[in-house]
Order: sequence, then C-alpha cells, then structure tokens
Amino acid sequence: MKKFVCDVVISKPDLNEKKEEAWVYSYEKHVKVDAETVEEARESAEQKVREDEKIPDGWRIDVFDLDEY
Repeated sequence: MKKFVCDVVISKPDLNEKKEEAWVYSYEKHVKVDAETVEEARESAEQKVREDEKIPDGWRIDVFDLDEY
C-alpha cells in the first residue's frame, strides 16, 4: 500500500440557479488515504470524505493535488 495525501473540495448544488451545473463552494478538506494506485486513492478520498463528513447525495466532491508521501 502507498500513502497519498490530497485536497478535497466539497460543493453543494445551487438550488437558486436553473443552469445545468451550478455549484456553490462549501469548504475544503485535507485528506490522507492508503491505496495501490492514484485512481484508487482518488476514489478512497472521495468515499472517506462523504462518510466522515456525512455529505448528502447530490453534492459534488472534487479531489485535487493528489500526491504520494
């Protein structure tokens, strides 16, 4: 297993906009995960944040700056 660190941005849908994809930045979180590949690390980070922070379905989670440490 490799260790990865990344930044995760959580955005909620903008219910006041009628555009196709309107998102409102909510907050950013620094996350560490163990994984074999970068793609597994990205998925693991997204799942970890969704569960730990109790992010509702429909909210967007973007993983950035994924680096091995």
